[in-house]
Amino acid sequence: MELIDGYNENNEPTGDIVERFEAFDKGLWKRGVSCWILNENGEILMQKRAPNKKRNPNKWAKTGGQVDKRRNTRSSYKERSKRRAWN
Repeated sequence: MELIDGYNENNEPTGDIVERFEAFDKGLWKRGVSCWILNENGEILMQKRAPNKKRNPNKWAKTGGQVDKRRNTRSSYKERSKRRAWN
């Protein structure tokens, strides 16, 4: 289970910690990060999503993801870009 912090429409924390797919059902917003990596030729690094992903399996996507509970966007960005792009 992946838990996230809930936010309201003004990007203020609500104090709710919910499973990531529950957030929309409860009317909560969540934070996410995106990482666009370009080489010296201006080509964008893309990753192919796994076939077992719940949303958009086998699709090409940019690197990124949700911000897990009690994390900030900066640490999530660093962690996601390292894990997805270089491992």
